[in-house]
Amino acid sequence: MVSTRPLVILVLLSSSVLGQAAKPKVEAIELKPYSIMASLGFDVKTRTDPRVRERLVTEWMAIVARFVGMPWRLQVEEGDGPQPGTRLENLDPKSLANAYSGYDKGWLIRVESATPGWLFTGREFDVATGRLGPICRRSAPYPADAARVLLELSLELFSPSATIGESSAGGVNITVQGAALPAATELGQVVRVGMVFSPLRIFQKADGSVLRIDDIRWTYLSVKEIDGSVARCAIVSGLRDPFTKRVERKHLLVARGVRVSGAPTKLRFMIPGEKVALPAAGYVVWSKPWPEGSYRELGTTDREGRITLPPQFESGLCNLLLRQGAIEPMVELPMVPGDILEERVVNFLAKPATVQLEAKLDALRDSVIDLVAIRGRLEARMKARADGSDWTGLEATLTEFSGLTPRSFFADAITKLKEDAAHEQAATKSAILTKTAQAQIADAESLVDRYLDDEVYRAYFDALTRAKAEAAKPAAVAKGMQPVLVLKPEPVAKETATTPQSKSKTATGVVPF
Repeated sequence: MVSTRPLVILVLLSSSVLGQAAKPKVEAIELKPYSIMASLGFDVKTRTDPRVRERLVTEWMAIVARFVGMPWRLQVEEGDGPQPGTRLENLDPKSLANAYSGYDKGWLIRVESATPGWLFTGREFDVATGRLGPICRRSAPYPADAARVLLELSLELFSPSATIGESSAGGVNITVQGAALPAATELGQVVRVGMVFSPLRIFQKADGSVLRIDDIRWTYLSVKEIDGSVARCAIVSGLRDPFTKRVERKHLLVARGVRVSGAPTKLRFMIPGEKVALPAAGYVVWSKPWPEGSYRELGTTDREGRITLPPQFESGLCNLLLRQGAIEPMVELPMVPGDILEERVVNFLAKPATVQLEAKLDALRDSVIDLVAIRGRLEARMKARADGSDWTGLEATLTEFSGLTPRSFFADAITKLKEDAAHEQAATKSAILTKTAQAQIADAESLVDRYLDDEVYRAYFDALTRAKAEAAKPAAVAKGMQPVLVLKPEPVAKETATTPQSKSKTATGVVPF
């Protein structure tokens, strides 16, 4: 980096702020502007002199005042910041907390040479929560337009802060810092409908100092409406009670704004065991936009249970779903792509008995579908034979139809699967008949009830019986005898029911379990 004289510029974004500088500090968070220190470092390859750098900063400050206004109180210093020469990926939050003490935000922005123009790379440090934001990049092919690019980078870096109020009816109110300050344009509004916040719990010591800060994992707040400086948010969480009050230590609930970044999302799924956790290999990860949308497949976990989701795999808040066998959901969690920078481990309980039940139901359903296709072909043939008065051909087709697997076989098989699962669930005290499994059972039952009825068979059987009776009458009258009818056995629906075990030996198109 170029070693030059320090350049410090403080911009008060309006005359009203200037007039209030001598007044006591405003305590209300919604009236408090964001105090931001931006460290702007130039690489030697940019070949810039102090006048070029000073002009860039001056233009940047002017455009910030024009489009953002009062919510930001921005101060700029030249250099790499508290950790010179350190890559943005390797910044130490503890060192940054000491350097940016007294500010709300610290921006570390690096300017590098690119072809053409410059490349701006930046990262935000939130002093109150000690959290580093994702790395943002913007290209400035024309240095004369670099101030506008810096504004775009600033808006991408900036994440608003908020305090969380009481939750009720599935939602919660948050008060956003600086929300009551008028912005110069819509771009400068610190909170808007559709924004997403990530909640944190700040534990405090007896004297009010910070003990530690914990993320409330797999929980997000989506802004649904804004009333003045208060935003009403929907709670989107993979936890039953994310804001539980069963916490012994004194704490505060705060939130920081998050958005989709260009960083990949790294996850590892593990199944807890008696001694060691086992990697969940071969599970399929799906995603869909929140609150509405369709699931689409993202990939499959590797042998170590890991999966790396590509940057910006969704455009906003979404739901991630882990499935085994593309049927039973194992885990469903909310996610903002790129919000989690480090690899995060997800533990879940596998459901082997449920997956086995659903696999059997799936095989049974496939057998039913195959049988429906065969029955449809035979029914079309029966119609053609009856329309052409080919009673011999109709009788042969009815005989073939009666040899198919009866409806009772599938109904009994589904009932047995359901009863066995219920008994195992009661014995093991673990969930087997999940909502998905029950839906699969209901779907299989409705498939059997709807498509395996014997009404068509009975209709053509009756037609054949009447045709034989009509044909037998003239011969009986000629011989002075009463007509004698020789009929087939009862229709399929009235056959004596057999057990699934005995019938499966000769059933057509059935996969034995």
